[in-house]
Amino acid sequence: MDITEALTWLDAHMNLERMRERPPLPSLDQMRSLSAMLGEPQHDLDAIHITGTNGKGSVARLATSLMVSAGVSVGTYTSPHLHVINERIALNGRSVDDAALVDVLAVVRRAESAAGCSPSWFEVVTAAAYRLFSDVAVEAAVVEVGIAGRWDATNVLDAQVAVATTVDVDHVEFLGADPLDAAAEKAGIVTPGGVLVLGVTDDALAQPFLDAGARTVLRAGWDWAVESQDLAVGGWRATIRTPLDQYVDVVLPFHGRHQVTNLAMALTAVEALLGTPLTPDVVAEAVATTTLPARLEVVGHQPLTIIDGAHNAQALAGLRQTLDEEFSYGRRLLVVGQIGREPKMLVDALAIGPGTDDLVVVTEPRSPRAVPADDLAAAVKAAGVGVAVAPNAATAMDMAADVAGVGDLVLVAGSLYLAAEAREHTGRLEV
Repeated sequence: MDITEALTWLDAHMNLERMRERPPLPSLDQMRSLSAMLGEPQHDLDAIHITGTNGKGSVARLATSLMVSAGVSVGTYTSPHLHVINERIALNGRSVDDAALVDVLAVVRRAESAAGCSPSWFEVVTAAAYRLFSDVAVEAAVVEVGIAGRWDATNVLDAQVAVATTVDVDHVEFLGADPLDAAAEKAGIVTPGGVLVLGVTDDALAQPFLDAGARTVLRAGWDWAVESQDLAVGGWRATIRTPLDQYVDVVLPFHGRHQVTNLAMALTAVEALLGTPLTPDVVAEAVATTTLPARLEVVGHQPLTIIDGAHNAQALAGLRQTLDEEFSYGRRLLVVGQIGREPKMLVDALAIGPGTDDLVVVTEPRSPRAVPADDLAAAVKAAGVGVAVAPNAATAMDMAADVAGVGDLVLVAGSLYLAAEAREHTGRLEV
């Protein structure tokens, strides 16, 4: 089986990420059947399992870098991918190559046939990641939840450390519009008797996590905290307190004050898994070598051009705060597209309106679940801003750049799918 055949077989499975009408929350029955036929590889892993509305991917990448810099072999599973499926499964921070992916998918294919089960696309990839990590005997695994937690395919794992970053309204088709319901579903990843690193600061939203049975709960502001953070050239300088140490004057080459909090969570989680603090040199090397693609990623100057995958109200509000706090520019020209969300949410979260934006270019990301460009354009027009419609991200970026002056900002936001297309247009394919 070559990579083309492997991906053709994989793509024949139901893929919730690409379905316009999503079914109810699935059970774990298919995933459990497949895992059993594979020999329960997830039980071989010492793992950090990460849930939350925003920040999961950043915490996963930072935790991975911290352990790799400390000499620990790490398997990392994240989703979605930006450009190629290989990105989802990484060994020591590097995406698996085609040969390794083909081999492990072939193993899962045989297990699926033997088990007589019908897993989804995401369940197959999750099972492949767990089997590969077990086969190469990684010393630690970092696993990002796909959606919510309790019924997510990743949750056949009994992780020693669970991380909950933030809770807000998102994926309402699965979780509803009440953030407390979302919190209850996300709390389902906590392993009774394990460790919980809790970044949720709202007491009501924190309660389902506190009730989930963790042996040790490490809470933001109590057991770990960002003690100081100041703007630095191209990022932040911060001092972080964790249960085992204090990390002083750490320089982060990332935009967004929330990334300092993400690093604090990653440090706390890694300490909890390894049972030891990290040296300043390890932390410095890890932060310096971590990349955060499509997260306030500056891809051009004159005009300043930024790509960000923010796609829900909380993330878009954080993006807007960062732009106000860290960047100087003249006009703001937006390139936006959405997947399965209300257009007015994006308009409100980015404060699109007269006096803020001279032009918004809307387009449809490459997904069956893309919000029609005309619907998004109507919401922007209703906000009193000039709007243009483009057939794709590349054309939209060129249209915005043609209008922008050297001191202006071209911002791409609204969807990770759109961010991926924008990165491809700028020639950035590495992650």
